[in-house]
Amino acid sequence: DGDGETADDQGQPDGDGEQSDAAEAAALQKLAKLTQEQAVAAASAEVTGTVNQVELEDEDGAAVYSVQIKEKNANDVEVKVSAIDGKIVKVENDDFQQDSEQDEYSQPENFKQSAANNG
Repeated sequence: DGDGETADDQGQPDGDGEQSDAAEAAALQKLAKLTQEQAVAAASAEVTGTVNQVELEDEDGAAVYSVQIKEKNANDVEVKVSAIDGKIVKVENDDFQQDSEQDEYSQPENFKQSAANNG
């Protein structure tokens, strides 16, 4: 349109077939039935610690809150909470599985015990 603004500045698709960040965030917010506070409460019930960050994200086409929690033992854990129904979608322990995902049923208890025994 000649005004020097990019497509992202106008909330239009950015040319690569994806929505702008602002448009994507607005679309996710419309889908979300839970507030950030409700997502934090659900995540905190799953993992005890200090909440560092909460973001509304698109996870494989679903709106989820990503809640970053630092546990008392200093492990960083990311809890994904469905923004629709509040269910825990995924729990990732960033300290033990840096690039691979880990669900709540595969916590590294055996690793902690063997490390303590081999210390």
